[in-house]
Amino acid sequence: MKRTLATGAPCFAVAVFLFGGCGNGGGGNSSTSTGGEPAAALVGRPAAKRPISAEVPGFERALESGSCKEFQPFIFSTIRGRPPGSPATRVECRREPLLAAQYARRIGPPISRARQFGTGALMEAPASHGNKEYTVWVLDGDGRFRFAEQEGVFHPEIGTPFTARIEAERVARSFVRAVDEHDCPALLKVLHEKSRFVEDKEGASASCRAVLDGVYFAPAIHATPELEIDALGGTRTFAFIVPTASAYFTLTLGQSPEEGIRVLDVLPNTPLEPAET
Repeated sequence: MKRTLATGAPCFAVAVFLFGGCGNGGGGNSSTSTGGEPAAALVGRPAAKRPISAEVPGFERALESGSCKEFQPFIFSTIRGRPPGSPATRVECRREPLLAAQYARRIGPPISRARQFGTGALMEAPASHGNKEYTVWVLDGDGRFRFAEQEGVFHPEIGTPFTARIEAERVARSFVRAVDEHDCPALLKVLHEKSRFVEDKEGASASCRAVLDGVYFAPAIHATPELEIDALGGTRTFAFIVPTASAYFTLTLGQSPEEGIRVLDVLPNTPLEPAET
């Protein structure tokens, strides 16, 4: 399902670091939780094997061709429910045969430039009236950036200052706290109306279950005894990076015209196995 942000509503993001006890988040070190139990060693921040600019030519070709076979491998793995970069399946192409063509009508090509911010990135394409079309990309588990299926038309973003740092950090803390405390009302207050969890689910309770009872992010948050949030910066569209005891995640946040900055998605940057239930 396509996820289009409101035209003219800029996106923001920060980096959210979760440290276990006295650990420094650099990987290889263990720490002690506040309850006296040893915390797992934290993984190091994942690095991209290819810059976001390297993904532009292939993504443009996929858009130009309108081919499901070429387009699907560019979509983020957990959104597809497939290993990173794996070939398109018949089921995917039967379910959304025109997805590439639909995006091509809005995004372009040509893609004029791309910029990365830690494990998040943007691609920029021309739009009307001096605006630009932006697509949000996140580092996948194989070290390559993939399309997070978030896009929209905004005023020029790349190179603009990160003016909403404080609000973005506050929303990030609220999101993580809501997940840690399994607090559905608090979670709903910080979810963007265009969030994947809202669009793909019917009803508030289903949106909460998708996050609070998820098999990746929630267990990792529960396993991390101490949290620290730090902003990386960027433009008006950024990525939240969440290293936990077992993995890193990227939170993407967008500006809601009515409610301010809200969480759009959370995606893992390291290979994960679902938590046992």
